[in-house]
Amino acid sequence: MIITAGNQGYVLKELNQQLLMAVVQYLQANPDEIFHIPHICTSVAELRIDQVGRENIRIHAADENSPVIENAVEHNLKNLIGKVSMSRPLVLSMALRSISWVSRRIKKLRVLTIGPRTEAEIFMLIACGFDPANIKGLDLISYSDFIETGDMHQMPFEDDSFDVIILGWVLAYSDDPARAASEVMRVAAPDAVIAVGCAYTPFSEEELMAQGSLVAHGGKYNSADDILRLFEDQVARVYLRDEIHPDDREESDGIKVIFQLKGPSDS
Repeated sequence: MIITAGNQGYVLKELNQQLLMAVVQYLQANPDEIFHIPHICTSVAELRIDQVGRENIRIHAADENSPVIENAVEHNLKNLIGKVSMSRPLVLSMALRSISWVSRRIKKLRVLTIGPRTEAEIFMLIACGFDPANIKGLDLISYSDFIETGDMHQMPFEDDSFDVIILGWVLAYSDDPARAASEVMRVAAPDAVIAVGCAYTPFSEEELMAQGSLVAHGGKYNSADDILRLFEDQVARVYLRDEIHPDDREESDGIKVIFQLKGPSDS
């Protein structure tokens, strides 16, 4: 999360009246630009959760044969109501924006975010420049018009529907991640860019259960290669590979990888 509180130095120590009026006038003309301020982005998402209420959260009725792990819905409902990890979507969204292939086409790219949980990820994608009309979310739970309810192992979308697909910390909810990856490749267009984040933990399943985790038995990922292998031989190029540093392997953290699937020019 990008904040200035605690910085030793400042560019602007305060907003004078002239600058404040210029900012207000700009935001009145371009209201979505307010999402460029990460704290405001998450604050708007938090307010939306409070306004919706638990009774209006839609829950996907998963097929009994779905490989979604036990307690996935309960875990995410708890974290949705508790507003947990609201700033985490910033990590993959900002990285995507820095990729030239994406930035040159950003207003036309069709985006799917799988498992966003809240609207914070949607708002951050808008801040990065993606057109809201081209953004869809898919999750087991939803309170938002942006996010359809559904299962990543059997998505309600046609083949070749998306140019950018984000899986932010959701593969661990699958007992069959290869099937989820296969479904991602089905709905992905040729040349689609895939951004994946997975939690890393040094703790065993037993230790996680003792800590009160509802999803301790989810899949574990120790490197970017663990993720890339799920997509078999369809990876054309890797744009970002963020591994756990050897000095940090005793701490819980995240592994991130952004790559592009093969397209016509790669055949």
